[in-house]
Amino acid sequence: MQRRTRDDMDMNETDLRALRMVIRAEQEHRELSSAELARALDVSTAATTKLVGRLVKTGYLSRTPHPVDRRVQLLRSRPGAHARIRETLGRMHREMLEIASALAPAEQRAVAGFLDRMSDLYDAALLTGSSREQRAEAPGGA
Repeated sequence: MQRRTRDDMDMNETDLRALRMVIRAEQEHRELSSAELARALDVSTAATTKLVGRLVKTGYLSRTPHPVDRRVQLLRSRPGAHARIRETLGRMHREMLEIASALAPAEQRAVAGFLDRMSDLYDAALLTGSSREQRAEAPGGA
């Protein structure tokens, strides 16, 4: 779904994550600076400058100077960005709902059970993977 959204909106994964973070900050009534975005995305400030430039150029974001500290750039989504994400995701959500609704109740339970187990497996792998990596990095680790 994320790949399709990125393709429909002609942006890469990091751009889409950044746009979603800016929109989330707005929904929470808080300001988001370029530096905060860089930290949240775990990318350099130089990469963030390029990313923000792309999103400004394509009309998804705007930059405004901080009211007190003019060195800080605050990021805001453009009105069309909200509509474009809602349109793209809304269409996909409707299509997904149609597919899910076409399944018989027993099929829905089977799919839900499968996805729950896969999610549990993924979560467990994240936890044990972190432990394994730490043990491998330790002196004498496997």
